Amino acid sequence: MDKKIIAIPSALPGGLDAGMGMHFGHCEIYTIAEVEDGKVASVRTLPPIPHQQGGCLAPVNYLAGEGVNVLLAGGICVMGAMNDMAAPSVSLEGKNIW
Repeated sequence: MDKKIIAIPSALPGGLDAGMGMHFGHCEIYTIAEVEDGKVASVRTLPPIPHQQGGCLAPVNYLAGEGVNVLLAGGICVMGAMNDMAAPSVSLEGKNIW
């Protein structure tokens, strides 16, 4: 079984119909989609944590702690979030990665 837990930065109220937050670390809420064998099995939301020193690394580690293994991002700073990432099991998919 192929299982992915995907975090999507979202506008309120979250969910699959919500707009996507264009900066990963400053979103209003995270939509978490569990996908099994290519089909959405469940959807839930998580509140964001403050974007603080360490940039997007704090939210990446927070989401990894919630079992997330794929991040979707309209914009994220790779230097801050991924270079020294403490969550190496998380993959990043996005449009504006700098």
